Amino acid sequence: MSEKRKPDFTFLLRNEGKQKSNKVELFDAELWGYKPSSRQRGKKYRLRVNGKWHGGKVMAYLSKWETRDLLWRSISI
Repeated sequence: MSEKRKPDFTFLLRNEGKQKSNKVELFDAELWGYKPSSRQRGKKYRLRVNGKWHGGKVMAYLSKWETRDLLWRSISI
């Protein structure tokens, strides 16, 4: 069964010299019924990398800052 929801952002990341690229998709957390608290300022997102949800079966919602930090830590220089 395919995903009917559309991602807000899609990134294709490829390391120099490698042929395979990694597809990273960010979905708005409100598509899954997430209700932000009154003190929360930014939106929350659900992250899918190469067709697999980040966090596995647990629904993990990340802010754009947490997503950025996760991506930067995964890049090896």
